[in-house]
Amino acid sequence: MKMSSYAVAPLLHHVRDRGGDIQPLMNRFNLPPDAPERSSVSLTTDQFGALFDAAAEVAADPFIGINVALALPRGRYGIVEFCILSSQDLGDAIDRFTRYASLLRQPFFYELQRGPTSSITHKVRDGARLGRHANEYIVAAMVIVIARVTGQPMPIERLWFSHPKPADTSLLQQMFGTDQLTFNAPDNGFSFNGAWLQMPLISADPALLSVMEQAANLQLQTVPAPEEDFVVQVQQQISDLLRGRAPTAQDVARKMAVSVRTLQRRLTECGATFQDALDAVRQETATRHLRGGRATVDEVAFLLGYADARSFARAFRRWTGTTPVHFRKSGADGAVSAPG
Repeated sequence: MKMSSYAVAPLLHHVRDRGGDIQPLMNRFNLPPDAPERSSVSLTTDQFGALFDAAAEVAADPFIGINVALALPRGRYGIVEFCILSSQDLGDAIDRFTRYASLLRQPFFYELQRGPTSSITHKVRDGARLGRHANEYIVAAMVIVIARVTGQPMPIERLWFSHPKPADTSLLQQMFGTDQLTFNAPDNGFSFNGAWLQMPLISADPALLSVMEQAANLQLQTVPAPEEDFVVQVQQQISDLLRGRAPTAQDVARKMAVSVRTLQRRLTECGATFQDALDAVRQETATRHLRGGRATVDEVAFLLGYADARSFARAFRRWTGTTPVHFRKSGADGAVSAPG
């Protein structure tokens, strides 16, 4: 799958600054001659991950992902970045990022899970794996942007990656301020105190936001999204709204700025229904919380918008063939998963 990478130029500059020869990298990955000056370069998902790994070797930098993220210049991500920067608070900014991420033309999607302990998860479509250095770059870039827009580093509680544990995690612990690291997880992400979502942004600018959003919405209409992308977009909105009450199709349609009829028609074209999307989000959220081991079954049922634990248990058995209690016990036997 082709993607636009905004990290190629900063990555090549970093390699060159450390005395590495970038020409073999450019030849190996068939990069255009002006790649070091381009704002974005088209690559496949596999090439993106492999380029980071190869660059780490040439630059002899075991933490190249973090170092490139630290060197990213302001404005690298264009209109999407300025929509984030001009938002009112952090939660508002993350909501806009998930909405406009498709404008970056990357096979990634991001999920914000709200709660006393909130989390941001990064996933690659089709379950592809990027590799250590690309994963660390993406997560570090998110954390760095949050620090820039709030004016202070976010206190990360836990952090997880889909790649194996590296021999040295010292800079990871220093960069993210936690030793609670998990590896070989299904995806990448981090958790934090949910109160941070109300943190005001030092760059908030309502007037600029109005202009940027108008432009972003116009661009969004021209982005040809694959069918499965629309289902993912609906699921992302459901996930954002799922806080003690199950959102309705009307709630999601309003947030996506489409009519309920359009929402249902496009889901049907994808071979899905709104209930399918809601069940998928509820199941994923339930299994993540049950594996995490912190919330009770009653608390998970409330979070998912069920009237009581029995209703939740019936739905969970329909999804998984077992009860929430049994799932939690069996899940504690060593399965590695991202904490929620």
